[in-house]
Amino acid sequence: MALIADYGFTFPQKLNAKGFIEFTSDLQTLVKHSIYQILGTRIGERVMVPEFGSRLPELIFEPIDEVTISLARVYTIEAIEKWEPRVELNEVAVSVNPDGGRVEVFADYVIINRGIVDSLAVAFPRFVD
Repeated sequence: MALIADYGFTFPQKLNAKGFIEFTSDLQTLVKHSIYQILGTRIGERVMVPEFGSRLPELIFEPIDEVTISLARVYTIEAIEKWEPRVELNEVAVSVNPDGGRVEVFADYVIINRGIVDSLAVAFPRFVD
């Protein structure tokens, strides 16, 4: 039996053939898309839930150094733990792409009560050197 939390909008949102926003019941996809939305949303950006999001966008114009990399990891963990209760984080790692073009955040997690192990990678535009 599926729970209501097992259904949600696709992300990015798409229209189906009838012109309605597509839904999905694939929990793994829903969770991954939820985390993408959390990490990509600036705190204060959502009008009805101004505390929603992560602090990662605050780092865009910071120099790429150990402090910024550490903050990116902490901000990722804080945001996912606060806003995505369906997961338990196993590991969060942050690295600088070898070409220096972007910072990449990697998260490994388990979907609680389902035992589904998954991971995602999010690339952010180049932080200032």
